[in-house]
Amino acid sequence: MPRAPQHAWYRQSIVWLAAAVLAASLAGSGWLIHVAQRYVDPPLPAAELAGPRLPKLPPAQPEATSAAPGPKAAPR
Repeated sequence: MPRAPQHAWYRQSIVWLAAAVLAASLAGSGWLIHVAQRYVDPPLPAAELAGPRLPKLPPAQPEATSAAPGPKAAPR
């Protein structure tokens, strides 16, 4: 039994909305690729090309001191 014409896929607004979103995202991706090819990235400094390095972070625990501070006296 054939379906009624009002239930055909091309009469569903959600299909057209999805097609419009897909077309817009593809067009936007193409435009970004086109624009990105026009503007070249500046070269990186030679120090950054040497390889991965650890960031300069303080140690997880502070170094132990020779004299640990004692408890403070309560004010009277």
